[in-house]
Amino acid sequence: MRVSFYSVNELREFIGVHKDPIPRDKKSKVVYKISCKSCDASYVGQTCRQLKSRITEHKNHIRTTCQWCDKPSHSANNCWKKQNEQHNPVNKVKVVCQICNNFGHNARDCRSKIGQNAASSDSLFCRYCKGQGHLLESCELRIASNNRRKINEQGNSDGPSKSDVAQGSEGVSHPSTSKKGQ
Repeated sequence: MRVSFYSVNELREFIGVHKDPIPRDKKSKVVYKISCKSCDASYVGQTCRQLKSRITEHKNHIRTTCQWCDKPSHSANNCWKKQNEQHNPVNKVKVVCQICNNFGHNARDCRSKIGQNAASSDSLFCRYCKGQGHLLESCELRIASNNRRKINEQGNSDGPSKSDVAQGSEGVSHPSTSKKGQ
């Protein structure tokens, strides 16, 4: 019979981990905190993706500015100020109709008939460039601005886009889109 001995020490005790440490912005499955630079507010989030890509999404989200209240981080579709002012009877004076340019009602509630209205291009008012003769949907300045933004943000399909904001009501046709025979 032969007796053999073995060491209780293992090889892994002598060899340390030789991996390069992962940079902080490349780590995934992390909890993070973003502090506001202009106030004391902060946002705590958790992500399974790389921290760098999530922080980039936050920055792109902040760049989005509402066309209604001119505040960052939301679009006109999600603007609480717009929704509250439109549904609050006290603030009806602030709401402007895109068809007749009168205060107190939206385009969908407009009583003036588009066909009987002057329907001239002089009565149209753009809420984007404040010019007369066209509506927001056909504003060349807005279209050019959106095209430049799309070129500058190539591949960023995660954030909301102002070009997708539906202005007015779907049920109301505008003079620029109505046919002359009607």
